[in-house]
Amino acid sequence: EKIDELSNGSGVIVAVIDSGIDLENSMFLSRVFVNKGETPGDSIDNDRNGYIDDLNGWDIGDNDNNPQDENGHGTEISSIILTLAPGCRILPIKINEGGNNTFSTASLVEGIFYALSFGAKVINLSLTVDGVSEAVAEAIQAAYNAGAIMIAAAGNDYSGPVEFPASMNEVIAVGGIYQDLPTWFSPMGAELEIVAPGLVKLITLKGAEGYGAGTSFSCAIVSGTAAALFGMNPR
Repeated sequence: EKIDELSNGSGVIVAVIDSGIDLENSMFLSRVFVNKGETPGDSIDNDRNGYIDDLNGWDIGDNDNNPQDENGHGTEISSIILTLAPGCRILPIKINEGGNNTFSTASLVEGIFYALSFGAKVINLSLTVDGVSEAVAEAIQAAYNAGAIMIAAAGNDYSGPVEFPASMNEVIAVGGIYQDLPTWFSPMGAELEIVAPGLVKLITLKGAEGYGAGTSFSCAIVSGTAAALFGMNPR
């Protein structure tokens, strides 16, 4: 049997800590996590979690309740996850400011704890951090202790090592392959734990279809598969 015949990831929350998601695309909006503890638009922190009207995730980079993707990367990642686990719910956590490609380690740390507060089973980290951040490492350790599965991209430097935070023991490090061979961009260090296709078809901003290459997308494939597996055996 195929995995999608056994589970579509229903009941599983997948936190995508990235650049947000295209909430203007109805395909995504119906699959985004809804915080039932909030009353939409009343400007009150109904669930008292420190985030006002965080109905569909949070934009940490801009400190508001609208994780609308202005960059595209988070939308692409989410589209891959939803292709493999269409019944899961994406919790978009935007950590970049505006449409920038960069983020702070503080935003990443906050994003991890935000994901945990809603019981995310899978946390997708299609990102890398320069060097090693003790604050990020502590947040990842907390997520690991809470039972979350963290899946991270190994990076896109073929000649380099598996990058942080994928290099941590508590994280599943994902490399990229193409036609059963390592891609021209994927690290192959000892910390690498699994590989997945690194050249994929995806949905971009404004609902267009395109192709992407990188371990970010390999990471999303593994996250989608993990969501489907959790859906088969919810606990």
